[in-house]
Amino acid sequence: MLQATKDIGKWIPKDVAYYLNLDKSGVITSLRYRFKKSPIIYGIRCRPDGMIYVGSSLAPGLRFHKHLITGEESNQNLQDAISEHGLGQFTVHIFKVVDFPAHFNYCSPLWGEKEKKTHLLKLEQEYLDMIPHKRLYNTSKAVK
Repeated sequence: MLQATKDIGKWIPKDVAYYLNLDKSGVITSLRYRFKKSPIIYGIRCRPDGMIYVGSSLAPGLRFHKHLITGEESNQNLQDAISEHGLGQFTVHIFKVVDFPAHFNYCSPLWGEKEKKTHLLKLEQEYLDMIPHKRLYNTSKAVK
């Protein structure tokens, strides 16, 4: 079962990596490069109020660009909080780097992007279920 990270609250899932100082030059670039093609489950947490957005992506480099740089196709609650507090007050948590089972091989005709996304959303739901709804920027506890 998933474990919580004790130093930031019992409701935050344990992470495998985290990034602070998102307002500093190079931090977002480093984050985007490191996870450019690694499917992940992630959280973007506002340290002052403890709220968090939980997401998943097959292409995290692009997703982080949209969340943290352009604000396009991003959660409105998260964008409002970034505008209010500034990127320097946020932490990106990488909760899980997803290794697809062998039958999810990119060369396999049986498993396309749709199946991979479905698998990723199922994992994202597990993380959403760990966090009280009142702590989420996500407007729904169910992934779409």
